[in-house]
This record gives sequence, structure tokens and C-alpha cells, in this order.
Amino acid sequence: MIRAIVTDDSPATRRILISILKRISIEIVAEADNADQAVAACLEHTPDLMFLDVVMPGETGVDVLRRMRAQESGIGVIMVTSVSDRDIVECCREQGAIGYILKPFRHTRIVADVTRLCVERGLLVPPPTSGEDPTDA
Repeated sequence: MIRAIVTDDSPATRRILISILKRISIEIVAEADNADQAVAACLEHTPDLMFLDVVMPGETGVDVLRRMRAQESGIGVIMVTSVSDRDIVECCREQGAIGYILKPFRHTRIVADVTRLCVERGLLVPPPTSGEDPTDA
């Protein structure tokens, strides 16, 4: 099972995202509402993914990305935010983010994006395409 941490300073946002992620069989191993909690949770739980808000009080999600990159954690970080500024998106990618999910959430978009990112990282086997026999090896 894919293990994840959800970090957002809004409890309501965390609840919504966690609900969507659980429906696609992602195990939530921890929640965090600030940068220090997020980094500590990553060190304690070593998840496959972290969903990380960009704008939080104190250190931002970009700050957390920098800290995780310095630790060479290997955790796939997906930014979750209402900020769609191209400069911020590019900064997040440069700091190692593997994806970017915009608020307000659209269930189908999150499922598609997270599934694609998990396949790209080798966390999921891609579903067979039409006409393929999944039993062929």
C-alpha cells in the first residue's frame, strides 16, 4: 500500500484530501499542520508521498521542500495549494516537487493525477491498456 503524509494548516482541507486519498487506497500515516511537524512526520514514518500545502504560517511548503531535498529523503512531494502563480509552480518543481494539485479540489482530477504520479514513481503498476492481456508475461 502507498503510504502518505498530508500537510496543510487547514483541518478541513486535510479532511477532504484524506477522504479522497483513502478512496484510492492510499494509507495516511500522519497529518501535519506546519513545516516542523511535516519534516518530523517524514523522518518518523518514511512515507512514499507527502501532500504539502504551499502557504502555511511560519515556514512555507517551499521551505519544507528545501529541507527534504537537503536530506535526500526520496519522498515524492505533491504540492497542494490555491496558488497557481507560474513562478511558484516552477520554484516548487525546481525544489523537487513531483506534482501540483490546485484547490478547490476536484475528486476526479486528484485521482487521475495521483495515480499517474504513483505509476511514474513505480509505486503502482499501470493498468493494462485496451486489448492487453494482464496475464501475459
